[in-house]
Amino acid sequence: MPLHLPDSLLALAASIDGDGGHEVCRTLSSLLHDAAPFDAGEVVLQEARGFHRFPFGGEERPLAGEDLVRHVLAHRAPIRLDDAPDIEPFPETAAFLQASQMRSALALPLGIILHVPSLPHAASPTGVLVVARRYGWAFVGASLNFMGPLAAMAGYALDRALALTALGHPAGGDAGDARDALRLEGATLLSEVTQLRAEGRARGEETRSLGERLAKANDQLAEARGATMAAQSALDQALQRCHELEARLEASSSAPEAGASPSSPPAGGGSSRHSRRRNRGGSFEPPSGPASP
Repeated sequence: MPLHLPDSLLALAASIDGDGGHEVCRTLSSLLHDAAPFDAGEVVLQEARGFHRFPFGGEERPLAGEDLVRHVLAHRAPIRLDDAPDIEPFPETAAFLQASQMRSALALPLGIILHVPSLPHAASPTGVLVVARRYGWAFVGASLNFMGPLAAMAGYALDRALALTALGHPAGGDAGDARDALRLEGATLLSEVTQLRAEGRARGEETRSLGERLAKANDQLAEARGATMAAQSALDQALQRCHELEARLEASSSAPEAGASPSSPPAGGGSSRHSRRRNRGGSFEPPSGPASP
């Protein structure tokens, strides 16, 4: 079937489990059968205590000797051994291949992507991926552009699988059950988070609405205060004018009383006028008394 590198790398990543790396090796074997058919294969990890070998493809005997592993790790590049003359510089590896009746091999460094000499992340796992076949020149047509990243991902996947195993992570069915439980818990948490976000948005809208209503009420209160102050000012002016009018009324009512005579005017207006005319003429006539009987 056609090979797709991203899907292959994802398949290796998905095979990480706490089973000591066996699932990673099974997945790697399946992918390599399509990329570069082989008769035997193994992954060799270099550790402080020696080499940790992961055989796959049906052959349990080792394929790569320490000489070949150290050569690949020193040069950080793949090496293709097409036939016996290419294998002779590595006597330990030649003995392993002869014991397994293999005539050609291909070894690639783990955790190193071809054509990318320095990566920004942490140091890659130290080891090699080796595939071998019972006849010579078997890997001439193998695509190193595909197998290089595949070997790099295999190194990382095995490193994580061994870490999970050391931590006591459950493997196999227990791991599947644990994953299902974690997925269910994650889905529940995601649902709760979604619900909380929706409630938060609703409360945010309510808070904004209350804020707008409060701002409107504050504006109305400010307008009412302004109207109250204007009404109070108008009331003060009206009271002042009332006081002024009262003062003027009091002043106008007291003026006629001050100019009036204290005695009542005489009766008979005609005789009084006659007396005033006679007085003005310089003569005085006593008023006529009452007629004699």
